[in-house]
Amino acid sequence: MIAAGTIVQGNWSSIRYKVEYTGTCDKGGWVTGRNTENPLQTGSFSYLGDRIGDRISITDERRPNDFLLIVSEPKQAKKNNQMEFDL
Repeated sequence: MIAAGTIVQGNWSSIRYKVEYTGTCDKGGWVTGRNTENPLQTGSFSYLGDRIGDRISITDERRPNDFLLIVSEPKQAKKNNQMEFDL
């Protein structure tokens, strides 16, 4: 599960994104977020698979070693299960 407001980053990147939108499609989940240091920059992650701990796998066969790292989650979402989506 991932919630809007969660801070994420790709395992090969130092840029952190605050998740704004999440969804699912036939090839897995996706998230779109805004750079936490430069709000004009956005980023998207797709082909999201299962979440294990603070990592979400990326199921794209061309990127077998990639994953999305959960840096932090909004406290309210954890506490009240608000704004959460299953991926």
